[in-house]
Amino acid sequence: MLLSACGLLTGILEHEDPGEWSDVLSSAVQALSSLVAGECAARHYYYHVPAPWTQVKMLRLLQFFNIGDFDDSTLNKLNDTLSRIVHRPAVQIPPATVGKKRSKADAEKLNRSNAEHAVLMEALNLIIHLGEACSEEISKNACATLGSFVSSKEANIRYLGIETMSRMANLPNMRERFDSYRNVILAQLMEPDTSVRRQALNLLYAICSPQNWQHIVDELLEVLSTIDASMQEELVLKIAILSEKDAPDLSWYVDVVFKMLEYAPAKVGEDVWFRLIQVVTGFDYEKSNDTLQKYAAGKAYDMINTKFPHETLITLAAYLIGEFGHFLSPEISYVSQFTALNKHFGRVSSQCKGVMLISYAKLLNGGGKEVKSMVKEVINSQLDAMDCDVQQRACELSALIDKDPEVLQNVLEMMPAFSEHIQENNPLTRRCDNS
Repeated sequence: MLLSACGLLTGILEHEDPGEWSDVLSSAVQALSSLVAGECAARHYYYHVPAPWTQVKMLRLLQFFNIGDFDDSTLNKLNDTLSRIVHRPAVQIPPATVGKKRSKADAEKLNRSNAEHAVLMEALNLIIHLGEACSEEISKNACATLGSFVSSKEANIRYLGIETMSRMANLPNMRERFDSYRNVILAQLMEPDTSVRRQALNLLYAICSPQNWQHIVDELLEVLSTIDASMQEELVLKIAILSEKDAPDLSWYVDVVFKMLEYAPAKVGEDVWFRLIQVVTGFDYEKSNDTLQKYAAGKAYDMINTKFPHETLITLAAYLIGEFGHFLSPEISYVSQFTALNKHFGRVSSQCKGVMLISYAKLLNGGGKEVKSMVKEVINSQLDAMDCDVQQRACELSALIDKDPEVLQNVLEMMPAFSEHIQENNPLTRRCDNS
């Protein structure tokens, strides 16, 4: 009867305002409490678990209601019931031996464990729904329970633990509690099961903070080059977001992006490296950060002097050196900057060549008169390029260089700071939230 009533009420609440049915909450919580205490007929027990499917239905039913629909007495009763569910020790299942059939006792333990875990997972879903309305004791017990899940030998249990931790991480103080399991979670990135690895990455992203970001990001960078290609793009995206958000010094952020270009350059999308350009260029409410701009240009110069850098790295380096290379002079001459870039010119795509041509012109405009003849030689060599875009860019720059220096200065001056709106609406964060 109770199971049928739960099914009927669930169907009603899916289409009506739950607040209009808040009168049933007190009775529902009382019924759930009685079931958890084992107050039901023996025929409703399933492998020593009292009416597990009814408990699951009732726990799911309570998630339709808002916190404000519960009165204090009902909420206290529900907290006590949830505490008993979460605090109850689960049956340990001995691992199956390959080629050996489970004994009857083991099969019974497995069935009981499945029932208990079904109730427990739905209780954890309700705890997430209630949020701050749950007691501190429940939060601690839930954390300990999920920690044991993550350490389980069963891949399915580990997956459930990590996935639930990811959703629970936004509750007060839970991020700090889950951080104590950081090394166990990091180990799951080596798990053969892709779904477990992906959930582990989601959880690490959720618990990252200014206090632990460096350890987490360093570990993620370590696995970037070895993890399967299907996860590399998502990993790059989350590393970029975390290093920008939590790094105490943006020079760390610059280092991280260049590390990703070293370990998995093909997976560093245009939006990732262009976000670095936005941060280094600055935003209109900030003071100009010449130190960061010089550091980024110097890092770019060092990276393109390695053997056969990836085209994405060359494109980023060309932009940074073109915009901020003047900060490197006289320590690194304009000729050295130009030569470091130009040695890769013949092997890159037309899109990258376009960026490099503008970079050369900006080096000249920034004060590098000693490179004028070299810049003009490269630009003139592209006046009849097969690619129309490269040819047009070369024609425009050739005409511009021959114009009055003041015109060249105005056209090729440094990029202005980006708007505050762009700072507050990080496209990488939006992309991550929508994925």
